[in-house]
Amino acid sequence: MRKTAVDWFNKAQTLLDEDGKYTKRKKAIEYLDKAIKLNPDYAEAYVSRVDYFALLLQRESALEDLNKAICLKPDYAEAYYLRGRLYDSISFHKHAIEDLNKAIGLKPDHAEAHYYRGRTKYWLDQHQSAIDDFTEAIRLKPDYADAYINRGLEYRSLSQHEKSIEDYNEAIRLMPDDNYSYYNRGIAYFDLGQYQQAIEDYTAAIRQKPGDYSLYIHRGEAYDHLGHYQLAINDYTEAIRLAPKYAHIYNNRGIVYGKLDQHQKAIKDFNKAFKLNPDNNAILFNNRGFAYVKLGKLQRAIEDYNEAIRLQPDYDVAYINRGDAYYELCQLDCAIEDYNEAIRLKPDDADAYYDKACCFALQEKAKQACKWLRLAIEKGFNDWKHIKKDKDFDNIRKESCFINLLKEAKNEKTLCYAI
Repeated sequence: MRKTAVDWFNKAQTLLDEDGKYTKRKKAIEYLDKAIKLNPDYAEAYVSRVDYFALLLQRESALEDLNKAICLKPDYAEAYYLRGRLYDSISFHKHAIEDLNKAIGLKPDHAEAHYYRGRTKYWLDQHQSAIDDFTEAIRLKPDYADAYINRGLEYRSLSQHEKSIEDYNEAIRLMPDDNYSYYNRGIAYFDLGQYQQAIEDYTAAIRQKPGDYSLYIHRGEAYDHLGHYQLAINDYTEAIRLAPKYAHIYNNRGIVYGKLDQHQKAIKDFNKAFKLNPDNNAILFNNRGFAYVKLGKLQRAIEDYNEAIRLQPDYDVAYINRGDAYYELCQLDCAIEDYNEAIRLKPDDADAYYDKACCFALQEKAKQACKWLRLAIEKGFNDWKHIKKDKDFDNIRKESCFINLLKEAKNEKTLCYAI
């Protein structure tokens, strides 16, 4: 007996696994082609021909099939859902939203349509609305691990890190072997300053995916924040072994070498980062300049800071660092100019005010020194032990403005240290 279009369609469906993917894709597509040949108006066959593989690698033909299905059956929710996914994958986000809205309007309990609409809204920076979609997807499908993961990402976008962690906890419960959930929970812990918990999660992710260089970078950053510098270097070194052409890792390792006073190694890493990424590296110039300062090569440091500022004229840190280099060279007017610019760019940076006060004190300009020291204190500088011992102020310690300023500081109840 000759098979009908429905027979060929049903035969293709028998090849679907529990995840909705064809176990023998080539054979399934062959059956669906026969179904369409027998019945060119078979909308379901066109949609079934658009599987996961087609959405990823055969988008043009997939779009043709979905357009045909919608033309034949304008109220076909699954066709709109799949076309919405396809549009999202090629960054046609507004078209994706339109199709996913249509799919949800036709089938409100379509958990996957809510999920993918949430994902699309992420790219449109509609974070709260995306959370609402992921929440609805979870309500409709409580074991939807991917929805928990993506809602966790959205909570992070809104700096709601505790809620983010709760979602990753649930995702890990549902998929204990998913390294991505551990990775993202690690990032949430890092954002909260809970670096040890972040390290534990990054380590769990590394056990599952040891070849992912980004995991070593993140764990290295957590070790750095805890002051475990050699462990950080070990992780950055492993990341470099896995991704030797990624300049950012060399920069990170160079910074940590600097914290261990291994400044020659730091410069070597910064140079390697320059070689890999020679364009617009203001941060690298600043970091290498700082290493040169530590080695006493002040003029070379200033040259690097000059370049950092040329590339990024609003780089307040580079102005402060160049000011510090000029200070070390006793070029105090130049230092003051740089601190002025740093203050203009970042008016609440107490250190810049303090450094400027030091320069005026060294120039024996007591009134200016007291003025800027007072401003530094108002901006939050409260290292009173340092002020008391700082030799930069020796020239003005007997000046009335300085004596009065210290008396006021001593009487200020909010100070964490009384002089």
